[in-house]
Amino acid sequence: MYDIVFISYGESCAAENWKRLKARFPRAKRVRDVVGIAAAHKQAARICTTQWFWVVDADNIVDDSFNFTYRWNDPHPNPHAVGVWRARNSSNELEYGYGGI
Repeated sequence: MYDIVFISYGESCAAENWKRLKARFPRAKRVRDVVGIAAAHKQAARICTTQWFWVVDADNIVDDSFNFTYRWNDPHPNPHAVGVWRARNSSNELEYGYGGI
């Protein structure tokens, strides 16, 4: 299983969403208050112990059916690849990659 990292930077929903994620996935880690999204992802990489890791943005609530079990075929041909899972916007129920896990 890959590490799960929750990234937050002042979102009003961060504490509640972190608590919810941590209750379901106790091994989740957190990066908070790092300025800049690239810097936050680099910090996430530094605290991980797995080759790949999941990122959950603080404004996301992980759907109860999502289980973080996907695995790249190792070795992956592109070590810099990024996989994006779709997000569902609760305001309009549309689904798209922007803002996904």
